[in-house]
Amino acid sequence: GLQNLTILPPALYGLYMVVTDCWVMAAFPLLAAFAVTVPDDRPPPGWRTMVLRAAFALLPFFAAAGFIAFAQPWFGISPEFANSVQVLGAALVFLVLICRLATMHRDERARFAWAAFAIGWSVVIDCLTVGNIIPVSVALFVVCLYLVTPVVLLYAVLKRHIIDIRFVVSRSLVYAIITT
Repeated sequence: GLQNLTILPPALYGLYMVVTDCWVMAAFPLLAAFAVTVPDDRPPPGWRTMVLRAAFALLPFFAAAGFIAFAQPWFGISPEFANSVQVLGAALVFLVLICRLATMHRDERARFAWAAFAIGWSVVIDCLTVGNIIPVSVALFVVCLYLVTPVVLLYAVLKRHIIDIRFVVSRSLVYAIITT
């Protein structure tokens, strides 16, 4: 796994680590944005519009926190900064999920519950890996836990129709045909 990445040239390995750290931190506002826009086919009304705008406004902050998490040894920044930002992001995502589920109608809640579970599950697993809390002996088990998220999202898309998959596939095919 990750040990094989260390055979990369140092500059390429460093670039990989910066991109990974920035992406992990930027995932929190993106998950919140996903939670307020799905399963509707229209722009979110009311408080959800404000959350969507805030999520995109916070995206550079969280990406910068990912860079700081990578660069902390060089600048003397405490590792607790990145951990605190990660926990803050997780708390915000859970707050959005709870508010979203609480304000939905029963039918929408049944459709969205699986996606909410997948989002919450990925955030919990991500927070468990903060600061290398998990011993190496169960690291493979934790990697397997990460696989639950795409499986549950796949179920939510195919069975509960949280995203109109026919529309996505047709637009993807049109884009592929036009660009080739």
